[in-house]
Amino acid sequence: MIQQHSPRRLWRVWGRCARLGVIVLSAWLVALHPASAQPATVSDAGVQVVLKLGILPYLSPRTLFKRWEPLRAALQERLGRPVQFRTAPDYTTFSQRVAAHEYDVALSTSHLGRLAQVDAGLTPLARPVKPLYGVVIAQDPQIQTLADLSGRSVALPDPLAIVSLMGEELLRQAGLEPGLNPEIIHFPGHRAAALGVRVGQADAAIISRFAFGFLPPADKAHLRVIGQTQEIPSPVLLLAAPQLSEGEQSALQRAILTFCNETAAGKRFMQGFGYASMGVPSAEEMASLDHFLPATRQLLSAKNP
Repeated sequence: MIQQHSPRRLWRVWGRCARLGVIVLSAWLVALHPASAQPATVSDAGVQVVLKLGILPYLSPRTLFKRWEPLRAALQERLGRPVQFRTAPDYTTFSQRVAAHEYDVALSTSHLGRLAQVDAGLTPLARPVKPLYGVVIAQDPQIQTLADLSGRSVALPDPLAIVSLMGEELLRQAGLEPGLNPEIIHFPGHRAAALGVRVGQADAAIISRFAFGFLPPADKAHLRVIGQTQEIPSPVLLLAAPQLSEGEQSALQRAILTFCNETAAGKRFMQGFGYASMGVPSAEEMASLDHFLPATRQLLSAKNP
């Protein structure tokens, strides 16, 4: 006697067979191609791995994340994986975290980025195509040249800021002894240093030309530029940590350059910082920053005895 099965039961039997077939086929493919069995951006549990984007704390975290959000969103969309912001309470802690590879991608100043490349194996991916230099500004009409800063005080941003290093070098070249003559006063940022001159907390300041351009017109009108530092190729760098494979680094670099240079949203994003485009840093550009590494290492060591 032939047993009759309901259509529903037949579908259940067929489903079990199909699932068994998929499992066997998957195991066979893994055995043949173990390296490609799981994408690099997916964990063993099948969860997409978050790409950690670390940003130098040159502004408050809220302001930083707001300004860099267009890039984060673009990378997330183009790479097909979650991208999350990270930062640190200060430059020193940020540098330590970069060196420890706590970020997959780091946005850092040029000299700290070069240090991370040389000492921690990070790979430079991109940088804005716009040179950086510092300007010396003063309010007192009796200060006309760098020599007039003798016996005065000069405001600088964070000691680890590249403009601070370039500013102190400029003062030495003028025959002065920064720290002794003139006195050096460090402020939390470039704008704070400039405003320190306006309110009489310092006689002059050395800040980036970008920061000077963004000062409120009412303050900028009272400040004069009396000198400028040397120029470096770019203010910031985007670097990849060694835990990213070459393929991931290439995809990341393409995503950054494509967004910033070829999309309307990316161009608006760049213009918001005063940059025209994003480019790839050359070996020569990176080597030109080596001049600042000894002083940078010394400052980091002094803050972390």
